[in-house]
Amino acid sequence: MEFPELQYLNDFILMSGAVYTMDSCDDAAYNLPSHIECHSYENSLFGTEVMVLSSSSSSTSSHNKKYIAVCFAGTDSTRDEILDVDMKTTDFGPKENPIAKDIKVHAGFNKSLFGDGLYDRLFETVSALHRQFPEYEIVLTGHSLGGADAILLGAALSQTKEFSGTKIDVFNFGCPMIGKDDDWLRYANSIQNLGIWRFVLDKDPVPRLPGGDFRHVGHTAQIKYSDDVGANAYYLHYGNETLGYAGVPPSWEQQLLSVSVHTHYMSTYDEYFSDFFQKMNDDDKYRVFMDHFVPLESEIQIE
Repeated sequence: MEFPELQYLNDFILMSGAVYTMDSCDDAAYNLPSHIECHSYENSLFGTEVMVLSSSSSSTSSHNKKYIAVCFAGTDSTRDEILDVDMKTTDFGPKENPIAKDIKVHAGFNKSLFGDGLYDRLFETVSALHRQFPEYEIVLTGHSLGGADAILLGAALSQTKEFSGTKIDVFNFGCPMIGKDDDWLRYANSIQNLGIWRFVLDKDPVPRLPGGDFRHVGHTAQIKYSDDVGANAYYLHYGNETLGYAGVPPSWEQQLLSVSVHTHYMSTYDEYFSDFFQKMNDDDKYRVFMDHFVPLESEIQIE
């Protein structure tokens, strides 16, 4: 299992904040480091803001990894605003031609990606870049509802002939639950070339929503804002007894009762990571942000 390195992850943290402030790729020079190149920006019919980017071919970044990235903007909304989003479910994919019939996902999130042909346009743009740079990894990212779009896009791309053999990673921040019941859980977690890391800052309420029969997919990287030890990684969120990995503790779900709205803001995520990144440069104690899954015997609790 490869855990994301903070130096690499930092690019996608920066993107997920910058997409809120951009109106076109012309703004990239003012909002992103020089080793990140913007290829397209769109604000779709349904208000989905999204950028397609890549590491520059002449990149001299600290991680030296090459990637094609898609970054979605989300929302800094409060709990009530998130719950006001259409919570009906629908088959995953375009309404006329679902990607997976009977795999139910949040209708509002699904519509934001597939509702006006946005997915098709993104597919064409990313495919063209992939043909140009076949050795580049595909990384999908975003904050809040943008993180939900990133997961749906990853699940969709991974099913296509063009990307079935390509490694696709999702790194998102403050992402809500997307799909309903264990069918979605098994479907998304069984995609071999798709890796999902969801970063949750402290008591951020949005990852606990909508709740009920909705499920999280991928790994949860839980961060305690007041801690200096990095993130606790929970294998596929719910754990795996056979492998000896713990799921999030019962107290994780209960955090919704003590909402901490400011922890959901992308600016707060950025503040945390910037601070930790600085500590990494100053003190060997902070060299490792996350390098193992929490084992079953652990007594870690989220206060």
